[in-house]
Amino acid sequence: MPFNLDKFVASPSVEELDSLKKSEIVKVAKHYGIEFQPLMRKDEIKRYVLEYLVDESILPSTVLETAITVPTDNTFELKRLEIEMSKEVRLKEMEREREKEEREIQMQREAREHEFRLKQIGLDTGGFDVSKHVKFVPKFQEDNVEKFFNHFESWVSN
Repeated sequence: MPFNLDKFVASPSVEELDSLKKSEIVKVAKHYGIEFQPLMRKDEIKRYVLEYLVDESILPSTVLETAITVPTDNTFELKRLEIEMSKEVRLKEMEREREKEEREIQMQREAREHEFRLKQIGLDTGGFDVSKHVKFVPKFQEDNVEKFFNHFESWVSN
């Protein structure tokens, strides 16, 4: 049902004012000559209209008390809840990031331990590798066996 300004002016009510859109509340405010900023929110303009109607004794003063206190309390409560939620989200993100860093550090530590164990195993089982030291053994000559043993003993003693 379209808004009828003349009908509202003839019999204004809080219920009808609550059901209006912002553009319709702006029309009512302009009709009564109420000054407001165009960028104001709907609730703020509606509050100005209600204050004007109470000041002009068109509506009773009790209407103003009940109509204004409820939205402002809800607004503060909503803002507080939004702040709490954003804080919780940030804390959860920080916790996830910290856990991720801890997992990376743990993985690096395990990789280093694994590498260390592999090196230990390699050193323990390696021992003395004859194939690497064959070049130090003198050539064996059957006709001069005594020379071979003397040379070998001198090399081992050093």
